[in-house]
This record gives sequence, structure tokens and C-alpha cells, in this order.
Amino acid sequence: MTLAFFVAFVVSKLDNSAAAKLEAAAFDEQDVRAETGIGAASASLH
Repeated sequence: MTLAFFVAFVVSKLDNSAAAKLEAAAFDEQDVRAETGIGAASASLH
């Protein structure tokens, strides 16, 4: 289990794809929404 976590961590850090950059850019907004609930009252477009 520890090895699987370590491998997942390393692979995620080495991922420089466009999708990974979009996810990283959206993290702050998602974190605020999760912590405060601001913006969570309405449905979001996926």
C-alpha cells in the first residue's frame, strides 16, 4: 500500500500534460468551495 501511494504521488508530480495543468489551476477555486460552501448552492457545468 505504501508503494502504491508513493508511485501515485511521483507520477502525479511528473505529469506535465495540459489536463494536469487545468486541474492544478482549478484547485484553489475547488478548495474554497469545499471549505466554505461559497458557490456550491447552484449546479455547476461539467
